[in-house]
Amino acid sequence: MDEELLRHYKSLVEFLGKVLGSQYEVVLHVLTSEEEAYIGAIANSEISGRTLNSGLTDLARKMIKDKKYKNCDYLFNYVGKMANGKEISSSTYFIKNSKGELLGLLCFNFDTTRHKLVAQEILQLANIKLPISKMVSDTQNNELVEHFPDNIQDIIYSVVDFDIFQPDLQLTKEKKISIIKELNDRNVFQMKGAVQEVSSTLKISEASIYRYLQLIQRS
Repeated sequence: MDEELLRHYKSLVEFLGKVLGSQYEVVLHVLTSEEEAYIGAIANSEISGRTLNSGLTDLARKMIKDKKYKNCDYLFNYVGKMANGKEISSSTYFIKNSKGELLGLLCFNFDTTRHKLVAQEILQLANIKLPISKMVSDTQNNELVEHFPDNIQDIIYSVVDFDIFQPDLQLTKEKKISIIKELNDRNVFQMKGAVQEVSSTLKISEASIYRYLQLIQRS
């Protein structure tokens, strides 16, 4: 994506964030290679808690890898899951050049929490009982689920057993690789400072982490 196009989409993200309001997070992912991207702009980031240093979600990475953009221009109304379990409605527009090559992703994440609560209150007035968990929107792709990375330590603790933090416990090489693979699958290493954080938390040297990542990529 050239500088002029990038400037255009950054301005668009800011505009859409203000027009749609605080319940919509708008994110511009700019591709740097066939499978790598960075956040070029983000509006109303408090919905997911992400920053310009955050990496791609698992689903965004899969869509790029599987070249979903070849067969469509956008995907809409699929489920996004926050680290705290809250669900949102997500949509993605594929930014492509005249040759159909992917340049970036324009993503929308809609926090439906308030609307679900209002809907539940209205149903209760009519004495209709329907739990919030059943109030899902009509989705185009209900098989798609997107998980949003949270802070690095929370993800580490959600992946590994607390037993491994015992001071006398020695992890096997296989266990270390398994943990690093799981963290890599959760896009942890796309986040700024991830290698240092994982190294410090799990007491695995940074050199070993890079070596394990290389082994995982080869397998």
